[in-house]
Amino acid sequence: MQTLTTAIYWRYTSMLLPNTRDAHRAIHGTVLPKDDAFWNTNYPPNAWNCKCKVRAYSKAQLKKRGMSIQPKAPKSVASPDWSHDVGAGSKVGALSKMNLGTGLSMIAPNQALDNLSDSELKDRFYKTLSIHQGDVYIDKIGDPMDIDNSLFTTAKGDSKIKKRNRHLYIDELAKTIADPDEIYLEVENRTGKSKLIKKMFRYFTDENGDKQAFMALFTYEKDKTIGTSIYVVAPNIVAKKRVEKLIYKKE
Repeated sequence: MQTLTTAIYWRYTSMLLPNTRDAHRAIHGTVLPKDDAFWNTNYPPNAWNCKCKVRAYSKAQLKKRGMSIQPKAPKSVASPDWSHDVGAGSKVGALSKMNLGTGLSMIAPNQALDNLSDSELKDRFYKTLSIHQGDVYIDKIGDPMDIDNSLFTTAKGDSKIKKRNRHLYIDELAKTIADPDEIYLEVENRTGKSKLIKKMFRYFTDENGDKQAFMALFTYEKDKTIGTSIYVVAPNIVAKKRVEKLIYKKE
């Protein structure tokens, strides 16, 4: 597995729609280090109804896609009222893992949800997040993500929302995206392909006092960030999942 270091880069992506602002269109494809001062005031949205996004890449991913890092940041495009860094409070460099020793909330499965249909469970999930299926959701670090039924569907297109009883925690799984305890980035290498994965965690203890976690997984694709899965992590593998780059910790 490739080690994810501070060599993380962000790419500015404009939607390139007919009504896209010329200034935003002009910087489409700009790639700069994540810690470049440009992002302090130009992390989108950069104006009312701005649909621009930022995508994260490792150095290897940039090379594979033929993307170049700009030697100099472009001129600011942010409107005065929008020129702030929505993720500036994350203080990534100073983060350390949460201590899961004590103080975790005890959460039990909600058996009342067992009789709901797949459709009803999904509706409940989106309602908890206050969004509709397919909406773009801005997370705790200011990252725009597409939230849709991919979180509950296998690669073959089958529903997995009731697999391993995750449906009994549907409210808590939604809260994992809305209010995570930690967020990690991990580079995953499978079949020669490298992907950047975002892992969002909420920690709790079960009825037996065992430490567990809810985990939501998102993959950075070429033009969007999509959800791939959300489920309950078994006690014996929670520590194994908390790896690579810690980018957010709840205070």
